[in-house]
Amino acid sequence: MPIGVDIEPLREIADMDSVAEIVLAAEEREVLRNALAALRSRLFLRYWTLKEALLKAAALGFTIAPNTVIVDAGPSPAVLSVPAALGSAAQWRLIAPAI
Repeated sequence: MPIGVDIEPLREIADMDSVAEIVLAAEEREVLRNALAALRSRLFLRYWTLKEALLKAAALGFTIAPNTVIVDAGPSPAVLSVPAALGSAAQWRLIAPAI
């Protein structure tokens, strides 16, 4: 079973909305927009680390656009949708600490 890991320091993200347009799917951007202002950077980083770890596990890196991978970044993160190159969303499992 392939494993991918990504770690990011918690920090404020400059120009988060512009970066979110590139790396998050529309559904994820909507969740981010509706999050409490104090939690937005933390939530963005959670989306980012989940997606980057999955793409590392797939050994495809950023040959797959991160906005084509849709994840639920909630307390029990899950892969909701992936492009065909990654197989089925059901075959991927995400593990992350609580936010």
